[in-house]
Amino acid sequence: MPRKIVTGSQLPLFPEDLFYVSQSDAAKHLGITTRLINYWESQELLHPELQRKSGTKARKYTPNDMVELRFIKGMVVDQGYAIPSLKEKLEFLEAPYYYNPEDMFWDLKEKQWKSRDQIAAAVVKKSEKKLRELFARLAERFEVPGGEREEFLLSLFEAVKSALGKP
Repeated sequence: MPRKIVTGSQLPLFPEDLFYVSQSDAAKHLGITTRLINYWESQELLHPELQRKSGTKARKYTPNDMVELRFIKGMVVDQGYAIPSLKEKLEFLEAPYYYNPEDMFWDLKEKQWKSRDQIAAAVVKKSEKKLRELFARLAERFEVPGGEREEFLLSLFEAVKSALGKP
C-alpha cells in the first residue's frame, strides 16, 4: 500500500490554535481556480477539517486540507484522471488523502493503488529468473569460486532490489 505523507496538523508552538488559509489563497498556492476547488468539494473528493458555518460562503483550509488538495490536484490536473474514474478508485484509499501524488499509480490489472516501490518490486520479481541467469554469468566471468557463488548471487540480487527501492 502506498505510504501516507507524514503531517502534523498544527504548528507545534500553537497546538490549541487552528491555522488555516482561505480558499482563494489555497487556489493561488496550488495554481488552480477556486471554482475547481468548489467542484471537487461538490463531487465529495475533499474531506475538509473545518466545517462551513451556516450562512457563510467562505471556505477555510487547514494544513492537512492543503495536503489533500495537493493530492487531488496531482491526480486530476497533473496525471489526468477524470473525476468519475478518480472517485471510483479513491474508494480503495483511506481518506483523507494525505499521499504523495507523484508516488501513486492505479494498477489496472489488480485494481489497487501502488507506489513506485511496489511496481519496481513486482518488476524485479517477474524478472528474477532472468536476473539470476545474468548474475550466474557474471559470477563465472568474475571467476567467483563455486562455494561463494550463491552468496555472490544473493548479494547482487539484493543490490538490485535495494537500488529499485525495495530493501
